Amino acid sequence: YKTTLKYLNQVLRIKPTFVEVKFFKCMLEERLGYPANKFRTCYRSVAHWYQNRGKTEDVNYVYVMLMLQAPNAEKIKTEYLASLEPGSEQAKMWNELLRDFDREKYLHYMLP
Repeated sequence: YKTTLKYLNQVLRIKPTFVEVKFFKCMLEERLGYPANKFRTCYRSVAHWYQNRGKTEDVNYVYVMLMLQAPNAEKIKTEYLASLEPGSEQAKMWNELLRDFDREKYLHYMLP
């Protein structure tokens, strides 16, 4: 994981707006046991990136808000799920994945 973090930092030096890499970096810092204020600041910067670009309908925004444990994270999740076409495969998939979201399980699933 430490080597991966080194490479992620190199990618972000080349392309600082690669928000998906930044989000993965935040999770990696958390998984490596970095201080909570460090990885929470990282999550907040990713959330602000989505907010500032009006991309709050992106599922990654939902995930980052859930990882951040934002006070309105459940509302954001509910609104995202409600925006999907009822009965569609996409709605079924995201309902299944987000229904009982547990941030610790998600973190360990993404980074075993």
